[in-house]
Amino acid sequence: MSAQDSIQYYSLERAIQLSKRLLQEVRTTSKVAGITAGVARPNGILWQDGFGYADAEKRVPINPSMKFRIASLSKILTAAGLARLYQEGRIHLDTSIMAYLPDLPPAFAGVTARQLAGHTSGVRHYIDADFKTSLIDFKNYPTIRDALPIFIRDPLVFAPGTNFQYSTFGFTLLSAVMEVAGGENFLTMMQREVFNPLGMYNTLPNHPDSSITNMTLTYQINKKGNLESVKNSRPSYKWAGGGYLSTVTDLLEFGRAHLNPSSVFFSEQTKKVLFTPTVSLSGNWNPAGLGWFLSKDIRGRRHDFHSGSQTGARAMLALYPEQNLIVSMLSNTGNTPVHIETVTMALADYFDENQAFVVLPDSVLGEYYFEACDGSDAVQEGFIYFWRVENNEVAGNFAPDKHKPKTRLPMPVVLYDGTRVRAYVATPDGVIFVDADPPVNGRIKYGKMTYFQGNGPRTLTLTFKSAAEMVP
Repeated sequence: MSAQDSIQYYSLERAIQLSKRLLQEVRTTSKVAGITAGVARPNGILWQDGFGYADAEKRVPINPSMKFRIASLSKILTAAGLARLYQEGRIHLDTSIMAYLPDLPPAFAGVTARQLAGHTSGVRHYIDADFKTSLIDFKNYPTIRDALPIFIRDPLVFAPGTNFQYSTFGFTLLSAVMEVAGGENFLTMMQREVFNPLGMYNTLPNHPDSSITNMTLTYQINKKGNLESVKNSRPSYKWAGGGYLSTVTDLLEFGRAHLNPSSVFFSEQTKKVLFTPTVSLSGNWNPAGLGWFLSKDIRGRRHDFHSGSQTGARAMLALYPEQNLIVSMLSNTGNTPVHIETVTMALADYFDENQAFVVLPDSVLGEYYFEACDGSDAVQEGFIYFWRVENNEVAGNFAPDKHKPKTRLPMPVVLYDGTRVRAYVATPDGVIFVDADPPVNGRIKYGKMTYFQGNGPRTLTLTFKSAAEMVP
């Protein structure tokens, strides 16, 4: 093989092939009913597909045009509506919201629309008592103002602008402010200001009593590990913060409007406002702009994103401005262990046209024993296996317990860019990201792996050895 032949340059066909391979394994391993995913650039959608079922019992295949609950992903839709009002000069982001809602309790005098959209207002999030009553999820609120009594008399968690706390109720209050500033019903305003201009005709409020076509059923995984269909809830208390349905296609179009320099939907000044982190009164930077979370992924790439999770739904939309990529993924199974934030990171890997991959030499293939350490303490030992598949690609298996070498988890794609060997492991409990140093003398020696399970990542250092070097 020549040096030129050992380089695999970006191709759309290859990116699609790798994405399909990963998502098929993720869906099967995690037992979710269905997944849709897609990738776009500012000038158009590159790929979108569905995996699994919209109706698991009737085996109805899922596809990217189907509507899913998107849960808290609704917040960035609301942020777009807010940005449009700001762009049109119809709302002031840093004026007290009591200029719009003068009958609020006096504690809200220091709260602004920017703080509500950036989670720095001090408005509380959910508490256990909310779910022990029928005030949310099962009660219908005819208007947004009818929902405000759920939280509006509760004390602020902190003085406005002094700290950060994620709050869905903050977005409920924001939508009430937007109604006054915009002079019309919030849902009507969102349709006119955001969805119609962007052609998002399959994005709509989740009215459980309405007849909604082409919508997936929703599922949870029960205690026995089986799929169980769940009822639709009533999100009228949180339209702005978690009440919408959408499709992968619509969300990719929405993302394109934020990265496309020729789009007239947002001015450059409005984009700057959306993606500038809010700053607390003490001068600390907060992790959000208007609605969007602003950070770097585990590989150090800037990504602006929001995810969503609720009964019967997981959702993710991520913008990669430096790679000019928009990635979205939706699932109709709510308590799935799939860490969709990590899966979308993998898709961004595959579709990065500025990245070339090196074919791993045959000497790298085969069986490895690994020891994983947290600091100086060994906390896990197991095996990793690599082998060649079609088109000189490499796949593998991950055996997390050295005492159970036949219990293996799939690594459907293994990539090497000349500096790092990377793989994503689909597990029943989440996703593992393996990030290894380049081979030395034809073999991999060191690296790290990050577990994405529950609420946060956990990274362990790795030492690789041949099976012959195993410690008895």
